[in-house]
Amino acid sequence: MTFTYGLNNQRVKTVLSKNGTTQRIKYFNGDYEEDSTSAGTKKNHYIFTPTGLVGIFVSEGNADTLYHVLSDNLGSIHAVINSETDSVTKYSYSAWGIPRDPGDWTSDLTGDLFAGRGFTGHEHLSEFDLINMPARRNRHSGEGGNGRVYDPVLARFLSPDPFVQFPGVADGYNRYAYVMNNPLRYTDPSGYLTWIEAIKLMPGSNYPHGGYWQPGMDNPRAYATLNKEMTSSQKQTCCLCDQFPPGPLELRQRWAFLLLSVYGSIFPFPH
Repeated sequence: MTFTYGLNNQRVKTVLSKNGTTQRIKYFNGDYEEDSTSAGTKKNHYIFTPTGLVGIFVSEGNADTLYHVLSDNLGSIHAVINSETDSVTKYSYSAWGIPRDPGDWTSDLTGDLFAGRGFTGHEHLSEFDLINMPARRNRHSGEGGNGRVYDPVLARFLSPDPFVQFPGVADGYNRYAYVMNNPLRYTDPSGYLTWIEAIKLMPGSNYPHGGYWQPGMDNPRAYATLNKEMTSSQKQTCCLCDQFPPGPLELRQRWAFLLLSVYGSIFPFPH
């Protein structure tokens, strides 16, 4: 598979070849993708709302069809509904993101994922049994195109994270790890930095604390649930717009939240 990048260093095209023969060409432009194979060309328009991905409008030949997308708290696609026939196609994944039979959870998935999307809403490279986790331009819109590639069998990225987000935690130095080994609770929307950590690196930012994978950042519905359960001071932890230095109480709350996150990755809480 070869990748082509545009003037802004974002992915615009991929070409999949086997034995010198081109099998698939895909073009990317924000929320639009064009998938060309020997069977024809599909044009996928991804529809996002403040709750995340809710639909995919597919144009194939002279037919246009809207598909409704149902996702879980991690943003993984678990059902796709044809708006014209009301037929429902279900999907399921292991804790680490391996597609499986939605009926018994034991057999491998037969067939393809819808639009090649699945675990946490990311793109599956089914020919390689890998998941491409490109960075999103924002949590409600399309992907920027660059990121890291994740292996759901090994539960590790293929390349190290260039950022060490938790220098005070031993597990933080495993830069190949996925969400501190707690995939049932957290997501890594970009394959790189957490949202709070990214703010910390902004020029002129006075944000004094580190970031962590947050259950609500990539999935606004989970964030809304978390938002109801948190106090006003705790909400600062999950608020991108809040860049004021926290007081001693807020610092203790953030450290407690971080320690609980790390504890949960080592001794997973029941789900």
